[in-house]
Amino acid sequence: MCCLQVKELIMDESFDPVKRELSLKYTTAERWKSMLSDIVANSQQLFMPPILRFTLISITINFTFHIGYYGLMMWFPELFHRFDEFSTAHPGREASVCDVTRFVVTNGTHSANSACDDSIQGSVFMESLITVASAVPSNIIAVLGMDHLGRKFFLVFSTFTSGLCAFGMFFVYNKRNNLIVNAVFSSVISCGNAALDCLITEIFPTHLRATGVAVSMVAARLGGIIGNIVIATLLDVYCPAPTFIVAALLIGGGLLCLFLPNTTREPLS
Repeated sequence: MCCLQVKELIMDESFDPVKRELSLKYTTAERWKSMLSDIVANSQQLFMPPILRFTLISITINFTFHIGYYGLMMWFPELFHRFDEFSTAHPGREASVCDVTRFVVTNGTHSANSACDDSIQGSVFMESLITVASAVPSNIIAVLGMDHLGRKFFLVFSTFTSGLCAFGMFFVYNKRNNLIVNAVFSSVISCGNAALDCLITEIFPTHLRATGVAVSMVAARLGGIIGNIVIATLLDVYCPAPTFIVAALLIGGGLLCLFLPNTTREPLS
């Protein structure tokens, strides 16, 4: 039988009769003030040694990871649509993402002289479905292997592989290659997202875990928002930039993961 050693017990105020009686005497304003002071106190502890290193790494990884996860992936259907538009105008002709974008912006539906066209080919929806569905097998593998191979393995593997896929998008030359690269990207980055949620939750001490995860999620959402804005701005202006930026950020985030502790099958602090 496995025995776990209890180092410390933290009594919740709701179970402490003395503190509970005192809390009932507080006004609503005092309760809000007490809650906010607790939030500030926990947040301050996150940015003090020895937790500071984990907090900064967690914020950076979540920010860079979700630029690719919520930023680049949101533009996959648009890339499918542009490849379809180019293939319709030039049947059988091969072209890179930048060639397709250049055609769409100068002579296609995104050109200044083009009339507004909201029609979308049915193949765009099928390709989007394939891309999203490709994440199902990788998530199953992550669930089965998370406690055997470890959180860091899945996270480092997914960030490096998705970074290489983002870099490879610049070199695709037809619809099929674009679909394959996008599907692999979606698969590995979804697997990494599961590992990231596990690892980030476990690196913080119990009494700071909720606040630490909340701060990390703020960075993640900012990464998604900024990623969408940057990709939307640069895709039609300087096509290679979005893929190279996302690739560099994902690979850089993967390197940072190596500095996090291994929490697989380890007791939480």
